[in-house]
Amino acid sequence: CDAAFANLNVDWRRQLRDHLVDDKVMLVSRDKNGVNSGVLFVPNTMEARRFVMQLEAGLRDSEDDDQQALRKLLIREPHLRKAVDDNVPQEKMNSYIDSEAGHHW
Repeated sequence: CDAAFANLNVDWRRQLRDHLVDDKVMLVSRDKNGVNSGVLFVPNTMEARRFVMQLEAGLRDSEDDDQQALRKLLIREPHLRKAVDDNVPQEKMNSYIDSEAGHHW
């Protein structure tokens, strides 16, 4: 794990309210390198658990890192692409949070 909740006063549901949609299996942000899977949210649903198992299988069967495995899974299984919300602003997911609107730089 390379992420932790350091500020328990931040309401992550409110922080991510525009992205919490029932048909999503993963919330993740992007940075200049593409998908930033260092911090991600996965709901406790059967579909999301299947998605994570597919992602884990991709990691076991290759020497890819998690971001490469995710990218390859979404290419191999294009129907999953719409189930992953990778448009979450990075400041909503990482340590940049200092206000409800996120950090402005």
